[in-house]
Amino acid sequence: MSKVMVIGLDGATWDLLDIFIEEGALPNLQKLRENGSWGNLKSSFPARTMPAGNVSQLEKILENLTFLILNILIKTIKNLVLQILIKRIIWKYGICYLI
Repeated sequence: MSKVMVIGLDGATWDLLDIFIEEGALPNLQKLRENGSWGNLKSSFPARTMPAGNVSQLEKILENLTFLILNILIKTIKNLVLQILIKRIIWKYGICYLI
């Protein structure tokens, strides 16, 4: 079984890292890149880590919690609307099942 290591550098893009690699400032990253696979990572929203800076951890936790609750509410509303529409279609057209 092969082993895989994923390294993510928060806030670092390859445009920025390429400059430092070309200057020889990141020899270990250069070796990893030459001998392995590399690519871009997608950002996650809401953030999964607490940011440094002037935003308090509690504010960030509340922001993430609010986003998650709203996301759950939106999904629930979509499901309820879909159920109502399906019931109306079944009632109107006498469809026994939907594929």
